[in-house]
Amino acid sequence: MEEMITILAVGAPYDFKSDSGQQVSGCSVWYIPNTDFNPTSEVDEAGNVGVLGYLPRKETFPKEFHQRAMAVGIPCQAKAHFKMAVRNGQSVLKIDGCDFVTNKK
Repeated sequence: MEEMITILAVGAPYDFKSDSGQQVSGCSVWYIPNTDFNPTSEVDEAGNVGVLGYLPRKETFPKEFHQRAMAVGIPCQAKAHFKMAVRNGQSVLKIDGCDFVTNKK
């Protein structure tokens, strides 16, 4: 499955050993999917619904992604490739890779 996303921020890359001795590396990426803008809303005591905005999603990417993202510039558009994964016993869509979309001038 492919979907256009807007990458909002990329965290600094990390590389360390966990308490169990396993090597952990990557970088955090915050993004908003472009195809299903579902704003977060709030209902007040009077029953009025107010839109609060959009909640970015967070994904862990390989640490090499940080350099690629910084070369393109953030925020940016990308075509994300998703795959099914299991997290905490539930099936979820996880980004398997992405291609940056550049504006040709």
